[in-house]
Order: sequence, then structure tokens, then C-alpha cells
Amino acid sequence: MKCASALVLFFLGLSSPQKANSVLTEPPYTFIRDDSFNYELLVQFGTVRYQGASVADLFSAAQAIKPKNTSSYNTTFYQLAQQSEKRAEATNDPSVAQDSYFFASGYYREADFYLHDNWSDPLINCYWERQTTLFDKAIASLPVPGERVVIPADGFETIGIFYKPDNYSIKRPTVLIGNGYDQAQEHSLHANGFAFLEKGWNVLTYEGPGQPTVRRQQNLGFIYDWEKVVTPAVDYLANRSDVDMSRLVLQGISMGGYLAARAAAFEPRVRALILNEGVFSVYEGFTQGFPSSLLELLAAGNTTAFDKVVEDAILFNDSASTASRWGIAQGLWSFNTHSPSEWIEKSKNMTLANIAQLIQVPVWVSNPVNDTTFPGQAVKAAKAIGAKATIHNFTGAASLHCSAGAYEEANWAILSWLDGVFGSNHSSTRG
Repeated sequence: MKCASALVLFFLGLSSPQKANSVLTEPPYTFIRDDSFNYELLVQFGTVRYQGASVADLFSAAQAIKPKNTSSYNTTFYQLAQQSEKRAEATNDPSVAQDSYFFASGYYREADFYLHDNWSDPLINCYWERQTTLFDKAIASLPVPGERVVIPADGFETIGIFYKPDNYSIKRPTVLIGNGYDQAQEHSLHANGFAFLEKGWNVLTYEGPGQPTVRRQQNLGFIYDWEKVVTPAVDYLANRSDVDMSRLVLQGISMGGYLAARAAAFEPRVRALILNEGVFSVYEGFTQGFPSSLLELLAAGNTTAFDKVVEDAILFNDSASTASRWGIAQGLWSFNTHSPSEWIEKSKNMTLANIAQLIQVPVWVSNPVNDTTFPGQAVKAAKAIGAKATIHNFTGAASLHCSAGAYEEANWAILSWLDGVFGSNHSSTRG
């Protein structure tokens, strides 16, 4: 098939599907000569400030991981996880144990990250069981232990973890944090949750269909109508005596920028919205690097040819970039389909078109100027939302997707904006 051959060559010429629209030739910091591995390492560096990883461990990983070799990535983080777990079990120092359990949990999540091209790999569940067990040990040792919750929803269960800064009988502002395409709610604690806890906020992280634990335990892929996930979580918060519902914030990270915006459009109890980052159309983000000839196959209904090209050019092609192969594999796994065309078709409903104007609360929109995952989407989302949106342009070290490697800077900006929304003395209300 001449068309398929040409498309294979097209994709081999890209380091990732996003490269066609890339605005950055080099990341701010390069530890590994593999765009995908390097980005993930930057994500981990961003969590160091918030007990998510050890700098020494990450430097060690950077030396051990081989470009385009996912086995070396998985093995490296598995070994780091084991080392941290053993240290946690051996120490008599509670602070060392807590840090080590958190580190080990995060490293097991990283060991899992590139496994989803083979759904039958037993390590997908094995690593997840370990990360969950060790994370639970870590949060059990917090000043107020984290509380796992299971919330009945529309044909599934929203799962979450509730955190509070202390045991005082106080109604507090509360943030509801959801991730997007790949990260777990456990990661959210290190990316954003601890920053809110330090400021006296309650935090509820959550997952819905398509996200790591719900995908594993309930065998459900992503849905576009995310209010079905968030509204039950808001119901749960409304029934707690320690939550100030007049200061309820919803935050969406990465593709969660679409998910949270969609939910806020239909959930009036949300009083402020954080889109880190803004996403107007998930479909546009997924297909931005696809050549028009490939999308024409899909538009013509030739799903068999579309699937074959994507599989031959990317998914099963060892010459394709790590980012490209992972992006397709994660999409199929998280949307619970083996068909690339079905994955892309499902994403078409994930848009703020005719939805954004329903959002009636202040919205903070992150726009990292060197993002290559959803380039231009933050500006489109903010424009669609209109006057209620405040766009924040991140440059320099914080300019990559979701400000990877610079979570502290992102959290400063978010919390400063919330001071303006609710007033600077908003950390608690005596009940």
C-alpha cells in the first residue's frame, strides 16, 4: 500500500507525533537523549520538593536508562523501588520511613509507565499493587492519615484519597484534584496536594474511568462526560463537616484540563477552576502530528487501513520514537480499546465546543509556552471560556507540559491566584 508506506516514512521522520508543531528544539534540561524518558525524569524531579523522589536516585536513573530502551527504564525504576522499600522497612526513623515509602511507591509507578503496549503483562498489576501498598503506608504516617474513599457513581465508582492538614474542627477550603491521560492520583499528592496542605487546605484526589486504578479494577476506559465522575465526588465533599463548600476548587492536570472544565460546566457547586493546563479539544491534541492523508482514511471510514498504518508506523515499529509508541499504547490502554481508530473517534467528543460558555466561575488556565503535547490548546480554551478565564504563561524551566520539573513554581502561581479569588486569609473557617 503506497499510502501506508509514505506514512511510515513520515512518522519515522518525527521524534514524536507532536514534533510537527514543536516550538522547542531542546528541553530546558537534558538528562537522557530520549525526549520521552527525559520528560518523565523531569516530572520526577518536580516532585522532589514534595517528597516524591530523591535527587540522588534520579541522577542514578539518568545514568542507567538507555535511550529508546523501555526495558532499561522499567528495570531501573523497579530496582530503585526495591531499594527504597527495603530502606523503609529497615529504618527506625519515622521520617526516613515515610520518605522511603513515598519514593518506592513513585518508582513502582514509573516502572509501570511504559508497560501498557502489552495488556497481558502481569507486571502492570503487580507493580500497581506494590505502589498502592507502599503509598498507603506512607500516608498512614502523615500528621493526619490520608483516607481512601470509594464513591458510587453512574455505573462505576469514583475512587479518591482525602487529606486534611490537621484535626481541628474547622471548615476549610478544599481542592479536588484530577489527572488526565496517564498519571495516578497518588502522583497528585506530590505534584500539587502537599502544596495545598501546607497552606491549610483539604485535598481530595480522585480517579475515574480510564485512569490508572479504575482502569485496572473496573476495566473501564475514558468517558467524555466527566461530570459523571466529579459530581459524586462533590456530593461526598458536601456531606463532610470539615469542607467549606463556598471555597471548593476543581483542578484538572494535563488532559484533565479538558475533564475538569467539562465537569465544571455541569457542576455549579465548584467555585473556582484550575486548568493545568487548558485543553479545548483532546482530539486535536492527539492528532496534531498526524499527516492529513492519515486523517483522511479515518474520515472516509477506512478504519482498517487507519489502524494498520498506525500499528505499522508507530505501535509495533522499533524505529519509531519512544514518545510516539508510548502515546499510542497508552491511548489504547486508557480508552480500553485495541483499535487506534476507535481511540481517536472516542476522543472527538472530548471538546469544550458549546460547553465552555457554561462555566460560570473564575478559571485559571496554565499555558506553558513550550508545551508540545497540547500546543495552542490553553489559549483556545481560555478564549472559549471568555472573561472568566485568566491565562498564565509559563516560560523558562516551567515552560514544558504541565510545568514538568517546576511544580513548585506552578503551585506558587495557582495559590497566588486563589488568594485573589477568595482573599488571602482563606485557609480556614471556625466551625
